[in-house]
Amino acid sequence: MNTSTTPKVQYAYADGSSNTVRPASLTYPDGRVVTYNYGTGGGMEDACSRVSQLVDSDGSSTVLAEYEYLGLGTIVQVDHPQPDLEYTLIDLSGSTDPDTGWDNPCYPFKKSARSTPATSTQ
Repeated sequence: MNTSTTPKVQYAYADGSSNTVRPASLTYPDGRVVTYNYGTGGGMEDACSRVSQLVDSDGSSTVLAEYEYLGLGTIVQVDHPQPDLEYTLIDLSGSTDPDTGWDNPCYPFKKSARSTPATSTQ
């Protein structure tokens, strides 16, 4: 393997000036950049260094994934706007209490048809 010609991804990190050293972006060999979004400055996600979104720098800032948390680091919901899939541990009946979803199986759901699982992960 020739390391000078082997394609590689590059990671960029926050400079630590706000007392944070965390991933800022990922650059693919073809130049595509995916940015880690930590929510509103000073907000909960930002303060906890929790990724709230992955955003593609495709010119239209396409959101690739959005994350919801329970506590500091437990991801309870991942929304993929494209292809309209959502992984959730939150109760699908519309309750806002994330604890009610823990007994539900972990399935990705099409957001447009929440009553039926798209595919099983088990």
